[in-house]
Order: sequence, then structure tokens, then C-alpha cells
Amino acid sequence: MRAKNMEDNNESSTTSKIGSFWDKNIKIHSDSRKISWLDSPTILYEHLKLLPVNGERMSITKWVLWFKEKYVPITLEHGLSLGSGDGTLDRHAILLNICRNMDSYDISPVSVETANKINKEQGLDDKTVCRIGDLNKIDLEKNKYDVIFSSMALHHISNLSHLFSQIAGSLKNGGFLVANEYIGPSQFQWNEKQTKIINDLLKILPGSLRVDIRSGALKDSFVGPSIEYMNENDPSEAICSDEIIGYISKYFDNVEIVEYGGNILHMLLDGIIANFDEEKEADMTILKLLSYIDSLVITEKIMPSDFAVIVARK
Repeated sequence: MRAKNMEDNNESSTTSKIGSFWDKNIKIHSDSRKISWLDSPTILYEHLKLLPVNGERMSITKWVLWFKEKYVPITLEHGLSLGSGDGTLDRHAILLNICRNMDSYDISPVSVETANKINKEQGLDDKTVCRIGDLNKIDLEKNKYDVIFSSMALHHISNLSHLFSQIAGSLKNGGFLVANEYIGPSQFQWNEKQTKIINDLLKILPGSLRVDIRSGALKDSFVGPSIEYMNENDPSEAICSDEIIGYISKYFDNVEIVEYGGNILHMLLDGIIANFDEEKEADMTILKLLSYIDSLVITEKIMPSDFAVIVARK
């Protein structure tokens, strides 16, 4: 019995640690500086214009709208958002008339409070409500939802078996799981080939494009984090990310996966993307060449994509 209590205490401690991390993270994301590869307009609106609909392509940034236009011409009744953060996706689903009502869950009390505050300010609190919930343990009402969304949340879940069982059970027949996800190596344990390409490209880039805006130092090399570092500093990050597609295939037969790479750009441009001036042709030429290399890695099947938009239908 004592051993069981120790396990429960350890699990509770980990959950609390993860919740506290995301409480802080919502404040970090209010930083307006460009840090991530996905902070680049050129990458988002040119390189990642990949979502197919009506013979055209939409940017990955519009994945929720793409889902509506391709899959749901009528307004659905009940939607759910998992790991909803400040509730932006939930409100979009309401305002785009994808769903009449949205429920959502997030592990961070600060995020939940922020989401509900904004919902009320925008007059949407009668249509969408956010609650605190740990997706590793959550119990969802059976046969309730027409669509379940997840934006970069599934890769933070260690108990994917439980969560996918809950998702499948809570969706109505014909219901959708729609996710924008990191599906690459778990705990960011990138392989030698991937890190070598990133480091080779760093050697080629001029110093003016390699200044890490967080430290002011030149980014001369990239070394992936150890598992020990990940467990200590961000225990939920990409914890079982390379298992996500397997679970989707297990629970869903009708699946569309739009891969959008990131295998090279994600860590190559981390901290240095702000150096690429959108108004300078030379900078944009280099950025487009890097983007081409990133896409080539996927199209030539050198390695599987680290990121994807996924639509799965029950």
C-alpha cells in the first residue's frame, strides 16, 4: 500500500510540475519576438501552403478553416478542444460556425482562467467553456462530440492509450479528430542524420543570420537535448510523440495526413529566425533555399515528417 501511495504522490508531483510549466508558458508566449521557425511569414504563407482544398492550397496556419471547408459544410453541434491553452482555437471554431458549442480542457489553471476571461469578454461564454483537466486521466462523455480538436497537445501526453480510447468513445459515429501536431522523435531525440544536416547548414549560414536573439551569441552548432534534461526541465514535451500516428491508425480507418516537415527548420532556425529580414531579398532567398531543403527531406523520404495536420474520421 505504501508503494502505491508513493506512486500516486510521484504522479501527482509530475502532473503539478507540468501544470506549473504551462502556467509559466502562457506568459512566455506573450513575447512578441520571433523565436520559432513558425514565426516567419515567408515560411507560414509560402513554404507551408500545403493544405489541399478545391484544387488550391491553404497555409498550415489556416488548418481549422481548411477542415471546415473540406469536411464540414454545415455547422456541427458539439465540439471539444484538448489542451486548449487560452481558448483561441475554441473561439475560432465558434466564430467560423464549425460548432455551435465548444468544451475544452487544459492542465494549466492560468490558461483556463485566461480562456474563460476572454470568452466572457467576447460574449462567447454561453457557447464555450474551458475546464482544468489532465488528458492522461480524463474521462469524456460517451458519444457526445461531432469533432475533437488538438493543437500541439497530443505530443504532451504520456498515456496515449487511455486518451485515444476516450477520444474514440466520445466521438459520435462519423465524428472527427482534427490535430495539428509534432509527431517526430519522442523527447526530441533526433537522429544523427538530422542533427548533421542542421549543423552543416549552420556552418554555411553567415554570422549575421546566426545571432541567437535570446543570448546575443552566435549559434555555431546544434546539440539535441538529453533525455535527462528533458525529464528535468519539461517532462511532458514530446513524451510519446512518435507513437501518435500508430494510435490514430489503431482507432480510426479514415485518415488524412498532411505532412509539413520541420525536421530541419524547427531546430536550425530556433532563436535565429528574427535575423532573416522579410524586406531583404538576399535573406529571403536563403530562407527559401533552407525551406526547400526541409521539404526535400520529406518528399524524397530521407526521414519521416516531424509535423503534420491530421484529420481522422470515426
